[in-house]
Amino acid sequence: MIPTSQAGGAAATFVAILLGLAAPALAAADGPDYFRVIGVKAGNVLNMRSGPGQSHSVVGSIPAGTDGVRNLGCQGGMTLEEFSKATEAEQAAARYRRWCNVEFRGTTGWAAGWHLAEGQGPAVTAAPAVEPPVLGTKWVLTSVSGTPARGDAWLTLSKDNTVNGNAGCNTFRGGARVGAGTITFDPLASTMMACTEDGVSAQESDLHAVLLGTTTFRVEGGRLTITQPAGNKTAVFEQRP
Repeated sequence: MIPTSQAGGAAATFVAILLGLAAPALAAADGPDYFRVIGVKAGNVLNMRSGPGQSHSVVGSIPAGTDGVRNLGCQGGMTLEEFSKATEAEQAAARYRRWCNVEFRGTTGWAAGWHLAEGQGPAVTAAPAVEPPVLGTKWVLTSVSGTPARGDAWLTLSKDNTVNGNAGCNTFRGGARVGAGTITFDPLASTMMACTEDGVSAQESDLHAVLLGTTTFRVEGGRLTITQPAGNKTAVFEQRP
């Protein structure tokens, strides 16, 4: 049995429902795209039937208060012209002639239109954050073994198994092969400019010590951490456009 509406509903809601009946008597997808269930007591359900009427068998149910019920088209009710000319008694009676074909959780059936009002579509779940690819991204150095980075320090790993970058003052390049959780660096070739900024020379030495041989890496929160197992040193980079 289809649950009945609770007595004494708000007048504004009642009027809105009646106005919703002002649609063609038969339509493929009249009204809103989605409905919400109204006038059904908490803990009860609105039945979905195999056809537009209470004589049809129940094929599913929708819990009270549910939103995001897809509208596939309604029939019955009054046109706008009919509604405007009808008496209050006729308008009220028309409410109970409207049935809507709906879809809920993969089940399609007919539900009483007087228990449906305009709703909202299903909530859109935000897509999980996608970590930047290791290859082809410019990674800017933020720290080496806990010491904040100095100068213009960065690196880029390429698909052709090479790496190039800047250790803070001098540029470098060489071979680098990215595997499953590992990066294997060949000895890097570097320019030999004198670095005058305080601490940059030590940073370059520490960075080259990290980027040597087979290292481990992880990408998390937009950051690339490369660890040199031999000395347990790390270099942390963050993604930059």
